[in-house]
Amino acid sequence: MDDLSKTLLNICPLIDKHVNNKKIYNDSKQINNDFINLDKNNSDMRQLLEYIFDNSIKTSHPMFLDKLYSGTNTVGVIGELVTSILNTSMYTVKVAPLFSQMEVELINKINKLVGYKQGGGIMTAGGSMGNLMALLCARYKYDNRVKYNGNMNNYTIICSKSSHFSIETSSIIMGLGLKSVIKVDVCLDGSMDMDNLEKVLIMCKEKGKKIIALVLTVGTTVKNGFDDINKACEILNKYNEKCWIHVDGCIGGSLLFSNKYRELLDGLERVDSLTFNSHKMLGIPLQCSMLLTMDKDILKQSFALDVSYLYHDKSEDLGKNTIQCGRKVDALTFWLSWKVLGFNYFRERVDKAVYEASRLYEFMNDDERFNVICKPNAFTLCFYPVGINFDNFMDGMKGKIMIDYTCDTDKYFRVVFNNPSACANDVYDLLVDIYGDICKSSFMKN
Repeated sequence: MDDLSKTLLNICPLIDKHVNNKKIYNDSKQINNDFINLDKNNSDMRQLLEYIFDNSIKTSHPMFLDKLYSGTNTVGVIGELVTSILNTSMYTVKVAPLFSQMEVELINKINKLVGYKQGGGIMTAGGSMGNLMALLCARYKYDNRVKYNGNMNNYTIICSKSSHFSIETSSIIMGLGLKSVIKVDVCLDGSMDMDNLEKVLIMCKEKGKKIIALVLTVGTTVKNGFDDINKACEILNKYNEKCWIHVDGCIGGSLLFSNKYRELLDGLERVDSLTFNSHKMLGIPLQCSMLLTMDKDILKQSFALDVSYLYHDKSEDLGKNTIQCGRKVDALTFWLSWKVLGFNYFRERVDKAVYEASRLYEFMNDDERFNVICKPNAFTLCFYPVGINFDNFMDGMKGKIMIDYTCDTDKYFRVVFNNPSACANDVYDLLVDIYGDICKSSFMKN
């Protein structure tokens, strides 16, 4: 650590070179196997780092629209560096006194945005971990004997066909199995079909299934669908169903910071738990996730054990609220960004992303060369090119723009607006140019 400052100064030019690089990625090189091979040492760290920068995806590029994260912010990067320098764990107040308070402050602030008056929460190792822990809480709430006696029979989880795969993964980990997950039909925009939810609920009751949780999603992975929380709650009340309601808000939860689009989250204060990833639409460095609960004690009730070698007194050690032991300080990057950049930084970032997605929809919906799957609810737009081979279009994008695609019944592309420097006009113009180049190429071949 003595030469840390000197080393950082030495690699600063590499960082500047990466930031100013105009290409998304280097598509002209193949990864050197000798570079990867750990049997071949190289003490020149600057050379190694230069190779890493040159052969990695530039996620901060304006045309990186591939995933539900994009680049980061400078303050967050500094927070990540400080986290590594201090290198502590979050299980006890003893070894993380300041960071424990930061995490609690973040949890309290987000709980207030949700509408939880006495809520709890914990930072988690990603949204999938948060979803798993929420379902474990749901099972404990249904029957707390499960903590000691294990699973009972016929436990059921209801979610939509657009829910994140981590719900099914959680059912496997929990020992419930995939058969315990019942999926509700979805609408064109990916949101849960509430009429079908009612039918599923009636079926479960007729078959005597023990529903431990209903999982709703605000911002589905592909089409960015938002489930109607209030309607779902009304359906549960209609049939006197008291199951745990969990909302996967890893993507759409960022709208808590928006005044314009907060209505997409109406009813959030009624649910039992929420997962939220600030490393997605808020631009915090990967990873920075949290699980929030209406009941401030449920996490401790579900997971706390008598660990006398670690928890020595009655202090509020956060490690008692999670299934993890060692836990990285994920709170600092979010806390520092909020402290330095302010609440409005997040609000403006989120609002701009929704605006750009809606603008691209306007351009492409009026263009007969593209077929838009559905009007975007928030951050993403799905489309496919008309009259052009899908794979040819994908090849035409290489080195120019990165967007992902899905294979449902048919293939289609998904554009995610997350990067503040991404502009709908530029994206549309580039896609039109690619379309034209492919048409010209096809004409020349014929």
